[in-house]
Amino acid sequence: MQLTVTFTWYEGGLKPARPAVMADNEPFDGNGILFIGDKGALSSPGWGGRPRLLPLSRDTEYQRPPPSLPRWLGRFRVGSATAPYARNAVHGAAGFNSK
Repeated sequence: MQLTVTFTWYEGGLKPARPAVMADNEPFDGNGILFIGDKGALSSPGWGGRPRLLPLSRDTEYQRPPPSLPRWLGRFRVGSATAPYARNAVHGAAGFNSK
């Protein structure tokens, strides 16, 4: 089965039309990333803002899954006894002087 995806790029003052799944009172300035799918849309504002499911009723209903992977720093688990050494190793590899 082959799926089709269509991408449209806007820049230079051109902005997409307001998505049909958005209510008229929902803010939309056309800035950021907008994915439109069969069941709604996903909007992510520019410069690292919080993504939202559209319509906003779907965003408020959404429950994030619990974390399933431990956090790691390089090859060291965060919170372990060796984590401080990992920070030194990462800084050393990046050329930071620890003195």
